[in-house]
Amino acid sequence: MRLGAMVAMEEIIEHDKGLARKCIEPLWERFPDLSQQAQGDVIYILGEAGTDNMIPRLEGILKDAINADTREAVNEAIETITKRM
Repeated sequence: MRLGAMVAMEEIIEHDKGLARKCIEPLWERFPDLSQQAQGDVIYILGEAGTDNMIPRLEGILKDAINADTREAVNEAIETITKRM
């Protein structure tokens, strides 16, 4: 299920940036309730589809993250957004 959702989001990001941006807020709202694996997936999507206004939110995750994989995913997402600016 997760893989299918990721593939679908990657297609949306590639073909319809506006629609992808509309998915950001609902994903963000669900983030705290997700498993660690799903949180990593959402962080990736936030990096791929998010705008610079997502960076402070990601930095908030980074500040509280204990898991090294989460910290790495957040840093990569911030870098991805920054490169697009």
